[in-house]
Amino acid sequence: MIEESLVYICADAAGKKHIGCGVTVEGGLIATCRHVWRDVGLTPHVQFPRINSSEALQPLTLVDDCQDVGAPPDCVLLRPALMPKGIPQVPLAIKDSLETGEAQCRAQLLRGSKRQEVSIPGRIDEA
Repeated sequence: MIEESLVYICADAAGKKHIGCGVTVEGGLIATCRHVWRDVGLTPHVQFPRINSSEALQPLTLVDDCQDVGAPPDCVLLRPALMPKGIPQVPLAIKDSLETGEAQCRAQLLRGSKRQEVSIPGRIDEA
């Protein structure tokens, strides 16, 4: 499910200038790092890489910059103009104990002209 929720954040309406990645989360939102949103520029779009239709590329708007209380997380919440049908949305943690601990990040790395999917193990600390 996580792999199918990954999206590309693009700086152009053609979906060719990939700036970073994000993940679809419940509520029809996309979470990405603040630096990705900062670097995307004036024409932010999301590309749903597992969708083969005209809905695969959508303009984005900022919903929440996540800077309201305390030390802000390196996260922003975005909304696509349209969330294509069939895109899984990752549920948010329902209790604090599920927000920290052992974790894994899935990413696509560009190796020459090919993309390689990798898993990066890690730990999410309480800080």
